[in-house]
Amino acid sequence: MDDPLIERLDRLTLLARAQLFWERYAPVLALGLAFAAGYLTLTFAGIWRYLGDPWRAVALFAALIILIRAAWHAQKISRPNINDAKRRIELDSGLKHRPLDALTDQPALGDTGTVWTQHMERVRKSAERAERPIWRSVITPIDRYYLRFILPCLLGAAFIIGLGDNRERLRHAVFPAWQHGMASHNANFEGWVDPPAYTGRPPIYFKSTKKIDIPEGSTLVTRINGLKTVPRLKLGSRYVTPQQLGPRLFETRNVINKSGTASYRLGRKTQSWSLAAIPDRPPVLSIDEPPEADKRDRLVITYSLDDDYGVENLELVMRRLDGQGGEESVNLPIAARQRKADQAKISIDLTKHVWAARKVSAYLRGTDGYGHIAQSEPAFFTIPDKIFVEPLAKAIIENRQLMIEAVQSEFKPFPALTRNDIKNHPVYDQYEPHYRLERAAPQAPRAADLLDIITDQPAGYFEDPALFMGLNFIRSEIRYADEIDDIAHIPDELWKVALRAEFGTLGTALEEMREAERALREAISR
Repeated sequence: MDDPLIERLDRLTLLARAQLFWERYAPVLALGLAFAAGYLTLTFAGIWRYLGDPWRAVALFAALIILIRAAWHAQKISRPNINDAKRRIELDSGLKHRPLDALTDQPALGDTGTVWTQHMERVRKSAERAERPIWRSVITPIDRYYLRFILPCLLGAAFIIGLGDNRERLRHAVFPAWQHGMASHNANFEGWVDPPAYTGRPPIYFKSTKKIDIPEGSTLVTRINGLKTVPRLKLGSRYVTPQQLGPRLFETRNVINKSGTASYRLGRKTQSWSLAAIPDRPPVLSIDEPPEADKRDRLVITYSLDDDYGVENLELVMRRLDGQGGEESVNLPIAARQRKADQAKISIDLTKHVWAARKVSAYLRGTDGYGHIAQSEPAFFTIPDKIFVEPLAKAIIENRQLMIEAVQSEFKPFPALTRNDIKNHPVYDQYEPHYRLERAAPQAPRAADLLDIITDQPAGYFEDPALFMGLNFIRSEIRYADEIDDIAHIPDELWKVALRAEFGTLGTALEEMREAERALREAISR
């Protein structure tokens, strides 16, 4: 059970000990603390920013020396303990025989008879007369001009004057580097905003206003001219150190992703800019009509889009309805940074695509300059296929389809070579189907055999020798292929040969002209 008397004496003891600390250390530390308070007063008032070095450095050095000297003398003084505090209470209360210590005494022989009881009653009565210790004035003799009251008032007033900039002023006051004075009337401030490149907008100047709306991700540029040492820029809750561009020219560049205020404060002069960052909107895409083929077997897509700063990349993403093949994407040629399109039409040639004549579901996927990705609702259609009439062209296209299926699989591993395989290796031309062709998908050997049949005619039988040589070369590439990469280009080669077989030399020229037209259109749009 707690004893009220003991609790009261403990509180008095803590108070007495605090007074003893004050009485022993205050006179020793007073001079050092007075110099420190004076230095902080001038700091928060902005004096050191205005004067600069060497005055700031001299004052800082003097204040540190005096404060260190006071701390050195203070550490030599013995620290007051609990017994010292109890003696102080007993002295100020006029108590004798140390009743505060006697309260905790115990009988040595364990005898708690009448004598011990009477003794403890006298001790408690004496301890009950303990009073609060008396404060001794230890500063008054050494402070005749009441600086102990004047300095705190001046420090508080200076703190209020520099409110909002005290952190920077304190940092400037103790920063270990040579600092020039900063007079506000010599400083010229300038600021503007560079929007992101993808917006296509010119720099935004504040002009007569201090608050502007800017795109998210813009760069705020601030410059200070006319000073050798400059304050830091306060950007939101953080500070940015300007980079020096010249003897008296400094600059900061910061990317702004959220609204806030940027400001410089120099003495009573404040330069601030308020920025409202507007988030970038994701694109809105739609396929307005089911895609269909035109007279030239091109796929016509009618679409609409809307974006605040324009879509930079537009793709048609397709998926076969039979669930095979995953996804395929085709880049669509659009104008650079296309911001708005309503019922616009775009034509692309997909007759060469490996999924030609397949039923697919597809959607538009657009990416804007900020990186937002949006997609439209899916549409369903059949990819246009080119119809070939010439028998030779039709046969080549059939072989192309076989090779398309072949390149979608992998080659089997090489079989191990035996001694007999090496010993019986013939010296004449043999492509070793056991080690090459038979390792591919079954469509590849079949395509090679069909091409062999197609070209089983004298070269003069072909009206166009380029067809004969091209087909023979493709057949050889299939037979001598070691890996899937060796035949990956075969479908494209067969497509070009089929066009030549269908349209002659004009077909090749037409294809080249269309490719050049597509490249030119994309270059112009970008």
